[in-house]
Amino acid sequence: TPSNSSAASDVYKRQLYNITVNITSLSIESGVLKALFNVSAANDTIASVCYVIDDGVLKQLEPIDGSFNESIEVAQLEVFCLNLSEGYHKLRIITETASGAVKETALAIFVKELAPRYNLISLAVKPLSELKASDIVKAIGGAINGIWRFNVVTQEFDAYIPGFSGPEDDFTLTLGEGYFVYLTDYAKLVEVGLP
Repeated sequence: TPSNSSAASDVYKRQLYNITVNITSLSIESGVLKALFNVSAANDTIASVCYVIDDGVLKQLEPIDGSFNESIEVAQLEVFCLNLSEGYHKLRIITETASGAVKETALAIFVKELAPRYNLISLAVKPLSELKASDIVKAIGGAINGIWRFNVVTQEFDAYIPGFSGPEDDFTLTLGEGYFVYLTDYAKLVEVGLP
């Protein structure tokens, strides 16, 4: 009957919204995305957490404690992003409970190919948290010699040079602004943020 179908749908929706996914740690180091997720389900047990990039192969994440069998779990994600083509990609985290409720969490990955010498970059996706010049250095890896921004107040460039600049030089990047990076070799910049 329609009322039974509607009631079943309402139960499923309640279960769906009782699944919570929180990203507790996210970093990109030399094109490798590393993240920790806290996943929880009210009155249920987490059965699996998987991820997929674009329309690729669904891959199982590993829980920190060895098995998914509790209502609160921590899942670890590590993805080698350097093999992704330049442009936007969709990362989906899919959490399923023992009762069959499913929640999908989407993130955007943006990959930009960089050439030796100077490159002009800007943030292509909204970061999940504050992004510093040192984070861009880690994301690109050993090929980067520095990152610069133009300071409109002083009318000069501010620089962050890895291994030389102090924490006071580690400026925050802003969505919509441009930055110069200098590279000694070809590299890729990988960003992760909100879709």
